[in-house]
Amino acid sequence: MQDIQLIAFDLDGTAINSGMVLTHRTLGAVQEALSRGVKIVPVTGRQLGNIPDDILDMPGIEYVISDNGAQICTLPDRQRIFSKPFEKKQAQQLLLECRNYHSMLYVSIGPEGMIDCPGKDMENSGIVEPDEPSDEYWGNRSVDAVRYIERPGIEMYKLVITFPDDEAMQEVFHIFEDRNDLVATSSMSNNIELIPTGVSKEEGLRFVAGMLQVAMQNVMAVGDHHNDIGMITAAGWGVAMGNALDAVKAVADSVTLSNDEDGLAVAIERILQEKALAP
Repeated sequence: MQDIQLIAFDLDGTAINSGMVLTHRTLGAVQEALSRGVKIVPVTGRQLGNIPDDILDMPGIEYVISDNGAQICTLPDRQRIFSKPFEKKQAQQLLLECRNYHSMLYVSIGPEGMIDCPGKDMENSGIVEPDEPSDEYWGNRSVDAVRYIERPGIEMYKLVITFPDDEAMQEVFHIFEDRNDLVATSSMSNNIELIPTGVSKEEGLRFVAGMLQVAMQNVMAVGDHHNDIGMITAAGWGVAMGNALDAVKAVADSVTLSNDEDGLAVAIERILQEKALAP
């Protein structure tokens, strides 16, 4: 196995279990890797504001890649060093188009996410809380996104369409997957994530690996879903979670346990053990 100098990992379905928890074992494995000089880079579809503080505030983590690569920030100061949003007109047209699917639309705007709610009263602050917050909203605010992104300094980095089931998602996914004005990917069985062209977890990881002066052959990438495939194939050692899609397992160099069995921790511990045994 290659000399692993950097470990990149997804969050949901990978570092975070189905109970939405980062376990002590996983956090401990990440901290141990850092203490041994291995670079750690979280790579997620989440916005910066939705990433657990256990990750953002962990001493030694220097970069975090969010929005599937559309934004990259330094840590612990959380300063953005790379971003690629949609052009405003394209973002508005895309929102109007996706409203026709009558599904929940989630927009990434800067460090936070919001629920698109056409016609939402935006007087005063322009944003109001959902009338009935639920896990579905992750506590996010609702806004008429088409109108909201007209404001100076407001950019859309990602648009997520959430469907009632996988079958409904697949029907719409085929509409977007061959378009050249955006990238369509997915992080869950019932969602489509639309991001600007040229954006991906793989490209974000390449950017950060370059900043850290680590060759991609010395990177281990761990993930579970469609949006992780690029970085897993680009890394010197790609690891699929036990709960990963078959398509992810097919391109990975190894398969670890599931996210409910501390599979990420197991993968990291294996790497650290092999490094300790290396001559």
